[in-house]
Amino acid sequence: MRAHFKFLVVLFWVTLCFSFRLPGLLCRPFSIRLDHWFRQRAFVWASRGICSIVGMRIRIVGTPPKAPFFLVSNHLSFLDVFLLASELGCVFVSKDDLNKWPFFGFISRNMNTIYINREDRRDTARVNKEIKDAMEEGLGIAIFPESKVSQDGTILPFKPALLQPAVELNVPVHHAFIHYSTPEGQPPANEVAIWRDGVNLIQHFLNVANLSWYEATLTFGDTTFENSDRKILAQELQQAVEEQHVPITQ
Repeated sequence: MRAHFKFLVVLFWVTLCFSFRLPGLLCRPFSIRLDHWFRQRAFVWASRGICSIVGMRIRIVGTPPKAPFFLVSNHLSFLDVFLLASELGCVFVSKDDLNKWPFFGFISRNMNTIYINREDRRDTARVNKEIKDAMEEGLGIAIFPESKVSQDGTILPFKPALLQPAVELNVPVHHAFIHYSTPEGQPPANEVAIWRDGVNLIQHFLNVANLSWYEATLTFGDTTFENSDRKILAQELQQAVEEQHVPITQ
């Protein structure tokens, strides 16, 4: 019952925050900057509320980058997006699965999400152009270069394709590491906090929301990386994130 109640509260909160997004949509023909401001505020408030509602206690290590920026992170849960957005209010690149969901798809399309079809390599060019356009408009970008959720908390190989805009714009790439833990007496984080294959988004949310609380540690690296070769850049970033890695157990 607790998890289902939290889900209803999240729906209400997201709808309320999205109402603050609407003025930005009306302003967009006249001021893109004003539209970005409304969108970022709505996204940050929605994300902070979602994290609080599900019982996520956030611990920040290091200094978050300031927009415009390009950041990569490991990927464990769809709640990673709200954890990062609560601090950064940035634009995300996500698989287009969520885009197909009623309500969630509509909201995310009009917040800060660029969708990519991972099954179609040709879609990468379109997504990279959208990333580049967003950065040139002064926005921060966050991607999950593993391209899928790690099932055991380890760092999967970083794919370089979506790093191309950072290479073309010659901007430094930041990195972050996400870690979850649950308190003693609760199910271990490696069972509930990781989004397992075969578990749909709603069930994953309910699994997490059923916890009394859990801790999310978001560690920002203190170094940035630049390289004209995106494959080498991906390797350097992966190594940097791996150096921050802490296994997920309890």
